[in-house]
Amino acid sequence: MLSVQARLLTNDEISAEGGTAHDADTAHDAGASYTDARYGQSFLQSAFWADFKALHGWKPFRFELTVCSDAPSVRAARAAAADKTQSLSFELSVLLRSFKRFFSIAYIPLGPDASLLELPQDELQSFWIRTAEAVKPFLPKNTLCLRFDPPLDFYSLDERDAFVRSISKPLVK
Repeated sequence: MLSVQARLLTNDEISAEGGTAHDADTAHDAGASYTDARYGQSFLQSAFWADFKALHGWKPFRFELTVCSDAPSVRAARAAAADKTQSLSFELSVLLRSFKRFFSIAYIPLGPDASLLELPQDELQSFWIRTAEAVKPFLPKNTLCLRFDPPLDFYSLDERDAFVRSISKPLVK
């Protein structure tokens, strides 16, 4: 069973490099200009990008996502107890754009990176749905949609086509 929990990070918990305060002493790979080495995530998931977008009308939110699973497909950051549940925590940036008082839209640029979890393709859809459900309570009630631009990478057109067929089912029942 896959579960995703979100915790909204405060400004005090976000270091100048974009990591949580308890990760601030973690070494940062200076050569990784477009990825955050600690989380393996895109430049567009960095605190720098969120701050830049804030200058252009977006409101940034930083979350710590914790993904738990009893399936061996999730790479363990640590084993939780004797029940063999495995979990992995990473940060997620969500940008919110409000249009007057009428509605808002939320956007997750190139995230969350499911490759961190090593999930099989048939579990990706469930992961994204659970991520949206975990983030939703922190968004304004007038939010129309939460858009994902997941960082998918395919080695061939056949692999891409197979993935598209696997997620062609409706997301919501």
